[in-house]
Amino acid sequence: MKTKLSAVLEQRWGFLSSWCEVLEARVRYVWAGREEEVWDVPKRRLEVKLPTRHEISQSLWAKSKALFSTDEDFQTCFHKVREALALLAAVAHVDQDGWRYLLKIHCGVVLGTEGEEVFDEEIPARFMLYLIEDNDHNGYKEYAKTLQNDIVKFCGVYQREHPSRAYLKALKRIAAMDSNLKTGKPGLDLKIPVQVGFR
Repeated sequence: MKTKLSAVLEQRWGFLSSWCEVLEARVRYVWAGREEEVWDVPKRRLEVKLPTRHEISQSLWAKSKALFSTDEDFQTCFHKVREALALLAAVAHVDQDGWRYLLKIHCGVVLGTEGEEVFDEEIPARFMLYLIEDNDHNGYKEYAKTLQNDIVKFCGVYQREHPSRAYLKALKRIAAMDSNLKTGKPGLDLKIPVQVGFR
């Protein structure tokens, strides 16, 4: 039965696997570490490590190197992470099982073990976004300035005003699966709550 459900979910939501790839190793389902990070009641939440300009590749076999060779590469990844989170939040609105499936199977998020209380809870589509502060970097003041701009861009209306074609196509497919949306009627504006933290 479990494999049958997985096959159904893969058939329904597998088209989002490339969007989930950009989130691999960036999303964790964890308990809040500090009291000020709790939204309403203490429970686990999704933490997202956002890309930063000075991020380096981690490899056991090769020397670490900058992950983004140009600012354009960084902006492309940053924008895709933003769109991927928005698409996953749309899936959460339409299909909680599909949302959990994508998080677990395609994003590699550990949700717990079946039967555990925390495994069975509904996972809200809200994110704790973490940016890594690079205090040791030579150009820290410049980095702090770009970090501020990145937060505004990520949490602001940029994605709404400049969506990629692939994002709009995927969003349209998700909307087609929402039984609450009616043809010819206005769509739904999903609110995606976020908090921003620094490490």
